[in-house]
Amino acid sequence: MKNIEKAETTYTPEPEISPTPDLADPGEGKGWRRKSDGYIYIGSVYLGKLFFINGKRLDEPIDEKPEDFELVDLLEG
Repeated sequence: MKNIEKAETTYTPEPEISPTPDLADPGEGKGWRRKSDGYIYIGSVYLGKLFFINGKRLDEPIDEKPEDFELVDLLEG
């Protein structure tokens, strides 16, 4: 019978990622309006790539930046 060497393995779990929003929750009665199409986000915003504006696919995706958004008062008429 052959001797079988014992193999040792170690497992290192991936660190938990707790994403932080790029634009924090603006608070009650406020939201973030995307300047390009007027879409309003209520709460935190995580920036990424924008592939569509008003339902139309863009030729090249846009990397969203914080300056593409403005804080708006949702209670104003």
